[in-house]
Amino acid sequence: MPSKSTYAKNLGHNIQAARQAIQMSQLDLQRAIGMRKTATSAYISKVESGTCGEIRMSTLRKIAKVLGVTVCELIAQPEK
Repeated sequence: MPSKSTYAKNLGHNIQAARQAIQMSQLDLQRAIGMRKTATSAYISKVESGTCGEIRMSTLRKIAKVLGVTVCELIAQPEK
């Protein structure tokens, strides 16, 4: 079973790939999910690097909606 760190890094990779696929910046994604820059200046960067810690399901749903993907696609683990 993969570690929590592995899941976080994979989630971050999937978010980054989906964001880049639609040519959206981290700051634009952060704004689109309703987070002010001053409150969480590097939130998306931390999520994408797997160093954010816990991420709320409501935030994950917002990210998925903005990126045009499902939550399942964001949390999917790579096949071996």
